[in-house]
Amino acid sequence: YRRPAVESELALLQASVGRAFSDEADRQAAATQDRQGIGSSRTDADQR
Repeated sequence: YRRPAVESELALLQASVGRAFSDEADRQAAATQDRQGIGSSRTDADQR
């Protein structure tokens, strides 16, 4: 029952990223998932 709400929020987030970043590389970086929600990506050390 939460899935539609989460998908709706993800669509809004993707649209916001598209408006905020004109460069494709920046859009991809902004859209990359991270475990803590602070914008850092997973490193090799995290995979251990």
